[in-house]
Amino acid sequence: MSTTNLPAFACRANKEVIQLLYDLKISIGLSTYQAGKIILLSADEKGQLIQLPRNFKKPMGIAIHESKKKIAIATLNNILIFKNVPELNNGYNPQQNTTYDAMYVPRVQYITGPADIHDLSFIHEDLVAVNTLFSCIVKINSDYNFEPIWMPSFIDRLVPEDRCHLNGIASDKNEIKYVSAFNAGNSAQSWRKNIKESGILIDYQTHEIVHDKLSMPHSPRMHNNQLYFLQSGNGSLCKSTKNNESYEVLYQGNSFVRGMSFYKNYAFIGLSKLRESSSSFASLAQNGFANTAGIVVIDIETGNMIGKIEYLNAVDEIFDVCVLEHTRKPNILNLEKEESYRAMETPFGSWWAVDKEN
Repeated sequence: MSTTNLPAFACRANKEVIQLLYDLKISIGLSTYQAGKIILLSADEKGQLIQLPRNFKKPMGIAIHESKKKIAIATLNNILIFKNVPELNNGYNPQQNTTYDAMYVPRVQYITGPADIHDLSFIHEDLVAVNTLFSCIVKINSDYNFEPIWMPSFIDRLVPEDRCHLNGIASDKNEIKYVSAFNAGNSAQSWRKNIKESGILIDYQTHEIVHDKLSMPHSPRMHNNQLYFLQSGNGSLCKSTKNNESYEVLYQGNSFVRGMSFYKNYAFIGLSKLRESSSSFASLAQNGFANTAGIVVIDIETGNMIGKIEYLNAVDEIFDVCVLEHTRKPNILNLEKEESYRAMETPFGSWWAVDKEN
């Protein structure tokens, strides 16, 4: 298919995926640092896929706090917190006559500096993150750029050297359970050696390496008390067996997989094209990966693929994927949107401020 005359962020999806999104009453959010976008995807009653791209500077990890109705997004030098204020759906951009059922507005901005934040997770009321540059897990607050709270046992000091490419968090019941890294190295950029078979998953509490010899592990996630993770280097979705004695491959694809979220018995997984300018990605070319970016949906009970959402242009790499529950048409306002500064919420009500005339 020619993509020459297509609009930016053109994508296609099979009808099964579109119907699934509508039936489950969910939307999908994805971060693409390559395109500088957070994109919200959902389905309408006509069986069409709809999307909303918003500009963010190198967006990476996404965290959802369901009870607080909040989303956290890691960007180049900061982490932004958004809150869903559904009352603001009324009166937003009335000229366009567009109705949303969720309105995420900016609430807090934390300045992290260039720490190369990857995965994020809400733990109770705290926001924690993978600080890849410093090879540690950090707490995000207003006192510091970041507060280190954990390092792998093989890392001997806190230095900005990206020693093991720590990248992922799996949390469950408000505690961190597992962390993923590309190797167990303790020197600057050591993870770049033997990248296809040196990956590890670490038990956060015991520091024990529970799985090793993995191929570029990303996006460890807990779902129904079970550990799942992706091996980006071989395109697989894996499930850890009881007591982490081994793992089984639930789905074997032919794309670079990174970014994953669950809803019921479905896994929503990000697909990325191989970065041609990267020496690390170059070693994967021989795997015969498809040149595809988008989302693949897997039934984790059967391992079957339900279908794909595939981008035809603009999006080459995806870092994270999230599920927005109970919403079929969400909106998110970045700091570039003038409306972000007119959205007002108090304990007593919410409204749009009216622009003052000059």
